[in-house]
Amino acid sequence: MAPIGTMISARRARKVVSTSRSAMRAGSMPGQTISMPTLGSMYGVVSAMSKPTEAFSLEIASGDQKLRFEVQPDSRLRKHARWALRNNVVTLRVPRDMPRAVIAPLIERIAARIQRSRARAEKRTDRELMERAAQLNAQYFDNELTWHSIRWAENMRTRLGSCSTGSTTDGDIRISTALRRYPAYVLDYVIAHELCHCKYPNHSAEFWAYLARFPYTERARGFLEGLAFSEGAADTD
Repeated sequence: MAPIGTMISARRARKVVSTSRSAMRAGSMPGQTISMPTLGSMYGVVSAMSKPTEAFSLEIASGDQKLRFEVQPDSRLRKHARWALRNNVVTLRVPRDMPRAVIAPLIERIAARIQRSRARAEKRTDRELMERAAQLNAQYFDNELTWHSIRWAENMRTRLGSCSTGSTTDGDIRISTALRRYPAYVLDYVIAHELCHCKYPNHSAEFWAYLARFPYTERARGFLEGLAFSEGAADTD
């Protein structure tokens, strides 16, 4: 999955320390299972005037999954923290002089944001996938394509999509659940790619010319190639 990242102002983070504690007591921050006092005790937080932080890591629950945070002081950063998510590991780079009392609410906010993003992704059902495929077929392929079924698949380790042809499962399309966290145009590209295999079961010149009707083909392929280069991501078939 592509990394999620953001910049967080240290000054802004200091302002939310007190409000973060209040929100946690009120239960208004979903998906966070570690309260500020607990985080504080884990980090050895005394006050916002604590000595400069050192690198540390911890694992917290986020919904039904666990996130591992790797906190890395970075002398190149002045005012903002930066973070990236890959494979349930959040790399959080912070200014070297950012106190741990400020880092604690940052971690909680990041965990909440990730859970909200994942919750939205999980709402995509097989029916919505079928509707999306039908829309792509109508919009770009003049309703020329037919298929038997299209469903999410959780056990696809080497592919992002597949389309069965010429057998008892002819026209069965499976889309990897990994795509739920990719940009929408990448998901649409993989769906379009597999739909086109219903007409062209190979990767011939005719197949690529037909798939080019989808206007984001090159952009999506560039995204997937870059992802594969950086972390060995799965490919479409």
